[in-house]
Amino acid sequence: MKNKELWQLANRTCAELWITGGIIITVFSIELPFISCLFLNETAGLCVSVFTLIAQVVAFILSIVKVENKLKLYDEENSK
Repeated sequence: MKNKELWQLANRTCAELWITGGIIITVFSIELPFISCLFLNETAGLCVSVFTLIAQVVAFILSIVKVENKLKLYDEENSK
């Protein structure tokens, strides 16, 4: 039963992070390149798009680390 609880906790935590992060990153992915192309130039818009892509990858990796840390804490609290 412990593995099932950990699996559900990981899924719930990951879903919360990805939904919240996805909404935020979607807004930035659409607005920042558009605004930079509109007010600066296309090269700036491309640079902002690449930066946004890198931020998305970093956010994905950090979400995995956060979920694993939460699972460790949960496991330590329930093993006592």
